[in-house]
Amino acid sequence: MVGGNLEQLDSLQRTFVSESANVAALLARISGVIHGTTWMGPAADAFRGQWDSQFAPALGSLRTGLDEQARVVATRRAAIASATS
Repeated sequence: MVGGNLEQLDSLQRTFVSESANVAALLARISGVIHGTTWMGPAADAFRGQWDSQFAPALGSLRTGLDEQARVVATRRAAIASATS
């Protein structure tokens, strides 16, 4: 089956856009706190290393994925609307 409910696709696209912005805000908040807090020692170094090498990139990938899928859903929605009108 190819198709979809146009209202639900609109909602899905808006959700992806909104949640992408939330992920970006979360990433900025946590990065700011992590790098702006005076915290020294092996635990601090280890967590900052994990944040910079694993967690922040993963959140960046999630944001990118949500943005890409928002565009895909919008394109598919337009195609379905065009085909059914």
